[in-house]
Amino acid sequence: MSFFSGAEKLLSQIPKFHQAKIQIKITKDGLLLKTCLVGLLAKVQPRKKGASNVGERTEQVITLSLPSSMQHVYLLDVVVSEILREMEFGEDIQEQINLAVIEAGTNAIKHGNKEDLSKKATFQFILAEDRLTIVIEDEGEGFTRQTVADPLDPENLLKSSGRGLFLMEACMDSVTYEANGTIIKMVKYKQTPNP
Repeated sequence: MSFFSGAEKLLSQIPKFHQAKIQIKITKDGLLLKTCLVGLLAKVQPRKKGASNVGERTEQVITLSLPSSMQHVYLLDVVVSEILREMEFGEDIQEQINLAVIEAGTNAIKHGNKEDLSKKATFQFILAEDRLTIVIEDEGEGFTRQTVADPLDPENLLKSSGRGLFLMEACMDSVTYEANGTIIKMVKYKQTPNP
């Protein structure tokens, strides 16, 4: 059985993501190290927001840690696709979020960590009733968003790269850069919030 089909099998065995917190870690050679499911490990708990039971919201957190190799981006795609199906985002929105997450993951692995297998790219998916928040962290030196060339400038239109940040920002409701660009936080609401 390939690792890809093993990951799909693992995800298919989880009845609902809103009932589980998953932590998947992969070794440099692609072997599954650890999978934690709520119900199997009591120490893994949903995060709660709100001061009392009235109006209290529960968020589910899924964490994926990948070695910095482009060969593992497919697993990111599998995890994101399953999360989006379970959250019941519309098909067009699912495609937008998937594109943004794959772009962010590619940037973290390729540009942030420079495909150094000793470094990890970590993805945290925070599932709330009204939104999906994705936090991507790499172990690179970082960057300043303002210094990245605008892909819509005529001089950049024919370049083969440089559109990732633009696509992420176009597809998500909110994209913020923290810790000198080594942490990217993206949010997509189930319904676009009123301004």
